[in-house]
Amino acid sequence: MSAERIGKYRVLAKLGQGGMARVLLTMSQGPHGFNKLLVVKELREELAHDPDFLAMFLDEARIAARLNHPNIVQTYEVGSDVDRYFIAMEYLEGQPLNAVFRRVGRKNIPLEIHLRILADVLAGLEHAHNLADFDGTAFHVVHRDVSPQNVFVTYEGAVKLVDFGIAKAAGASSRTQEGMLKGKISYIAPEQARCEPVDARADLFTVGVMLWEAMAGRRMITREDEMSVLARRMAGQDPSIRTVVNDVPDELAAICDKAMAPKREDRYQTAREFQEVIERYLSGSDFRVGPKDVASVVSSAFEDERARIRATIEEQVRNVDHLREPISLELVPASLKATSDSLARVVLPVRHGDETFPNSPQTAISQAVPPAQTKGRSLLSALGVGTALALCALGIVLYVNRRETSSNSGGPATAAAAPEKTTTSGANDARTAAGSTTTDATPARETIKVVVKYPEDAKAKLDGGYVEGNPFTATLPKDGSIHKLEVELAGHKTDKRTLTFDRDIDLDVELTPLPGRPYIRPTKPPPAETASAVKPPPPVDDGKKKPQPSVDIDETNPYKKKQ
Repeated sequence: MSAERIGKYRVLAKLGQGGMARVLLTMSQGPHGFNKLLVVKELREELAHDPDFLAMFLDEARIAARLNHPNIVQTYEVGSDVDRYFIAMEYLEGQPLNAVFRRVGRKNIPLEIHLRILADVLAGLEHAHNLADFDGTAFHVVHRDVSPQNVFVTYEGAVKLVDFGIAKAAGASSRTQEGMLKGKISYIAPEQARCEPVDARADLFTVGVMLWEAMAGRRMITREDEMSVLARRMAGQDPSIRTVVNDVPDELAAICDKAMAPKREDRYQTAREFQEVIERYLSGSDFRVGPKDVASVVSSAFEDERARIRATIEEQVRNVDHLREPISLELVPASLKATSDSLARVVLPVRHGDETFPNSPQTAISQAVPPAQTKGRSLLSALGVGTALALCALGIVLYVNRRETSSNSGGPATAAAAPEKTTTSGANDARTAAGSTTTDATPARETIKVVVKYPEDAKAKLDGGYVEGNPFTATLPKDGSIHKLEVELAGHKTDKRTLTFDRDIDLDVELTPLPGRPYIRPTKPPPAETASAVKPPPPVDDGKKKPQPSVDIDETNPYKKKQ
């Protein structure tokens, strides 16, 4: 039996599978022994017929296909094979930056290498921010999730920005849910946290946070409560690098302060401007850093993993004509998967819009990767993305869409992609170093409590079926699956969102009235009369003559009214 195919690609290994897509290591074959490794991201079969998910997937593909820069993972093809939709991307050998930090330690990496990596990230962002369609129409792409998890460093020292899966772009056919904000709390910009419109300067703030962490030798946000992080970020109260590191160079401290300015008009206005000041600092440094210096850090730290992965892939290629099914290939060491390098990726639905470009649709694809689901399970139990967190002190309701730490199915298309993903969300199967499949232990069955409150007279649907009770309350399996919640009411905009069953959910849904379509509440029957207001029944006629009361009559004037 030959290897599974998707389009013209032969599947060698599974790199990750999650709520929206599965990520595969594949091989393209040509004449005279030509073989090329690629990563294919395939929309899950049960979602291919869902217009919303398909639109989101194709919007991501549309952005990815137009991105062409040395510091962004390359997309080669967007295609379909019958009802299978996929994106083919370059295969990269290397590690996500957060895994490098955990293996080597931030403090053990020279500051100049940190700066070299950040300058390359900014070069990739400059290209993305200025991306335009073939007719010159600007896409206005905002990554919205720049973080160490989404920066991939190859063993040759190349730096690649990955995972544009939740990028925002004008002209997308799918639309960000109104008031929905996406990113990682640790790196989120203040305007994102306040659910204001975002532009390219939000990405520059997140690079500023990474610069702060490079100089401090530690993360800015550790294990604080998410509400505290958001409140501090919205108030612009993050600590200045000068208050944490006494001997930080004044030039770098000023660069960091400007990049992290609470008001975006006070920050660098373009990624190129930010990149140029870092390059200027590096040019004056005694340590001239190039790709070889970056490569030495990564390749020396992951020498064993690199050899293991290569050996496994070579074996799969040799046996491609005899593969019964693809193996699961672990690209990031298991010890580096459960990383606290950043808090959860979040989705914060609130009552105010999150629209950067008025009247233009936008993309928001969340790519959490929960445990793989069996094919026969219903859509209700097959999907997976987020949970909710209330922030009542701000007068709005914020719902945090957590993403599990582990294998990710998103943007990075390659060795990079998979490992990078593995660290940010989902749960990948553990595999042996030789690439052979091991048996995962079945976790104990856990449950979560789901509470959904919604307006009176509204109706709520979970995965297409109406729920009973307001609030709707249920105890359900804690399996990381994604579910679609819809709350509808005549004269109001239907609220649609996704929930992930990976923690307790307490949701209070508010609906926006539609202009010109007032809602008329159905007339309710009058309240039942109370016992004191009930009239006694008329007397029953038993046929017997009843005695009449005596009446005094004035015989001289019978019509005279009695006083």
